[in-house]
Amino acid sequence: MTGDVLSAAEAARLRQCEQVIAAGLDTFVEVGQALAVVRDLRLYRSEHQSFREYCQERWRLSRSYADRLISAADVVGVLAEVTPSGTEPAPVPVSEAQARPLARLLPSPGTDPVAREAGKENVRQTWTQAVSTAPRTSSGAPRVTAEHVAAVIAERSPSALEDRAPPSRRRRPLTDEFAEGVFAHGRAVTRLARLLVDDRWPSTKPRLPAGVVRDLARQRDEITTILTDLSHPDPNPLEKD
Repeated sequence: MTGDVLSAAEAARLRQCEQVIAAGLDTFVEVGQALAVVRDLRLYRSEHQSFREYCQERWRLSRSYADRLISAADVVGVLAEVTPSGTEPAPVPVSEAQARPLARLLPSPGTDPVAREAGKENVRQTWTQAVSTAPRTSSGAPRVTAEHVAAVIAERSPSALEDRAPPSRRRRPLTDEFAEGVFAHGRAVTRLARLLVDDRWPSTKPRLPAGVVRDLARQRDEITTILTDLSHPDPNPLEKD
């Protein structure tokens, strides 16, 4: 704990942001926006030395994943803006993964207004092209994957990808992947828990397919296996990737 006391207004703002983050984390946009407020206003400082420490200790999130959520929210903010030409924007990304490649095109903070608007327009045009050229589902809806968005960026703005190492030589830390998995699992569990207090639940529960209940039991067993593994430290941690 740092001992830096927040003002009443800051404490209220922190509570508001944390309610968004904790309330099932329904949308990556709202979570990213809330995390950005906590970071930019340093609302974590009464109990944590850094934003990294806050993310890890309060939410079990890696700093890199929190930054990606913030960047993804920024991307959606750009895409949702009314364009200077007044054209109708394309549907915004529905996941952090879709928005992630576009974050590389965002203008850097402090960029002059003209260059900043040009960069934002590049984000809009890239996303519009990705949506229009994406494969279609059986219903005709675009199936936009992160890989497809990255391919469009490589075609339009290859320099944005130049600093990336070849996929075969670059691996994400397992700690990040594990933290993101726990994060996603927490979202799903919270959503299910909300259903239990819905007034329709008592009449709905008997109609649940048996397969759904079996899947839930299987997931419980898998979680138990993971927790058991975590309770037994690896005797040779340095030998694993």
